[in-house]
Amino acid sequence: MATLYQQNLIQLARNQKFELPKFYLRPITIADLVDYHELTANDEALKYDYPAHQNLEESLSMMVKWHLSQPLGKYGIILKSENKLVGNVSLSISEDSGICRIGYAVSPNYQRRGIAFDCVGFLSSYALTQLQIERLQGDVHEENRGSIALLEKLGFEKIAEETASSLRYESFNQLNYAKYL
Repeated sequence: MATLYQQNLIQLARNQKFELPKFYLRPITIADLVDYHELTANDEALKYDYPAHQNLEESLSMMVKWHLSQPLGKYGIILKSENKLVGNVSLSISEDSGICRIGYAVSPNYQRRGIAFDCVGFLSSYALTQLQIERLQGDVHEENRGSIALLEKLGFEKIAEETASSLRYESFNQLNYAKYL
């Protein structure tokens, strides 16, 4: 019999593509490299996570590492009107706990259009109703006011603060937000 973790992975494998009114959520592919680089080369878009990529080769390498090698739960946000990758959203299921983390990024050229709200809201609802998890968690840098406001608007509540590190920051104060079914 499959473990809860395996059952959740099977659920993600069965649902790799979603269609929303204005967007498609689907795995990122090599064909998205130019759009992906537009996002990952933008220092403003990544200022809370990791240093901006310097060239297409670096973006390709990171695309393969973070998206193509293990695509389950990782979705490119494709704006239907332009057939363009404008961001990404992901679900990461913990193997040893009932926690699922959600993460997202939207290109600054496409922010403040409701893209993150629509896509994170949809995927949050999916995770809480279709996956067998105890809580959905979003972890944000304490200075990332936009993401904090988005999570709160979507019904997430702050549950903790902790010291964390990232590829950009040796140490920072991370806020943990959670949503329960």
